Amino acid sequence: MNNDLQFTKCPICSSEGNIKILYKNLIGNKSILECPKCSIQYLYPYPTESELNEIYSEDYVAWGIGNEDTFSQMKKAKFRKLLKYTAKYCNKGNLLDFGCGPGYLMEEAKKIGFNVYGAEFGEYAANIAKNKFGEDRIFAGNIENCKFQDNFFDIVIMSDLLEHIVNPVSSFKKVNAILKNTVNSNGGGIV
Repeated sequence: MNNDLQFTKCPICSSEGNIKILYKNLIGNKSILECPKCSIQYLYPYPTESELNEIYSEDYVAWGIGNEDTFSQMKKAKFRKLLKYTAKYCNKGNLLDFGCGPGYLMEEAKKIGFNVYGAEFGEYAANIAKNKFGEDRIFAGNIENCKFQDNFFDIVIMSDLLEHIVNPVSSFKKVNAILKNTVNSNGGGIV
């Protein structure tokens, strides 16, 4: 079976042509595609904001909370590994977890000395994170509308997120604006 399909352009590099279908109709009518030029994988058709609200409902988050012993420990172990990797480039300062969910990565980053903030589209998960870290530390909603100060963050982490963003290019522009300008390689990175 031919897995190539020519019908869309890449949301990151704007390449047009044969886009590889990795998983067809994985979530309803949505498939996971891969750009042959930049290798980014993304959901298509792109999710609408109302679809994202439905996906990241209370039920989605409550499943992980209800399986706290296994789910959160698995996520925290993954995030400790990620933070160990990022420490080579940035090991202190203001950290934004873009797509923070209930705050598992933030918990681990705070333990090692980061000043943590989060942005979360799902209202239910954002409220859990707000209860852990405070209203002023969590932005609930689309990243393009966040009120974080420009040049404020030393590092922004976007883990398991890109395929869920409605407009990745716009999101990257916002992330670029809120990252500190740096003249060396010790900060200002996107993971």
